[in-house]
Amino acid sequence: MFCRTYTCRSVADGLKTGMALKPQLFVEASVSFVVIHNFNLIASKMTPVQTVDLINHLWIIFDDIAAKHNVYKVGGPTSNML
Repeated sequence: MFCRTYTCRSVADGLKTGMALKPQLFVEASVSFVVIHNFNLIASKMTPVQTVDLINHLWIIFDDIAAKHNVYKVGGPTSNML
């Protein structure tokens, strides 16, 4: 799971098979910072497990959108959480 969360498919597949990987250059990049409006209020009314489930669900949606648009994603739900 770690390989797919933090690397693109070709890198993840190469790491799994032990293949030597060459560095890649990306000429263009975008950065997205996500803020959930009233997150503290929402989370205060949920159990810790429900909060984690909510965050995981939102990341799944973001991952699906990124995959649909062939986006190379670096980072994941634990990158800047808590």
